[in-house]
Amino acid sequence: FFEPTISNGMIVVEPLPEIASEGSKLWANSLVGQFLGKKPPFSFVKSTIERLWCKKEIPHIVTCDNGLYIFKFLNSGARDWVLESCPWHVGGSPVFLAPWRPKLETSNLCLSKVPIWVKLFNIPPEY
Repeated sequence: FFEPTISNGMIVVEPLPEIASEGSKLWANSLVGQFLGKKPPFSFVKSTIERLWCKKEIPHIVTCDNGLYIFKFLNSGARDWVLESCPWHVGGSPVFLAPWRPKLETSNLCLSKVPIWVKLFNIPPEY
């Protein structure tokens, strides 16, 4: 049992550090994903991700209330491959990925930077 406290008008329950540490280990190889624009349906995201990432590993997928997805991998190699192989699109919508981190507050996440890819034509060879 963890005794709740009130902080800034909200009830807060904080587990013992050793319990939080064990829980963090379970999510260490995870990525947090966010779609630009309307979030595709879960079943579509799941089937597309399974098809795109099956070369390395099919992650366990968890949805959050605010439109985020957490992609939980068994090992860091598969997670890193997915992260390094960006950009990824699901149904034409780009999905932006970041490594999961302890004490991640999904309610505060928002896209503040968006990577873009530009194709330039007729650039002189010296550039």
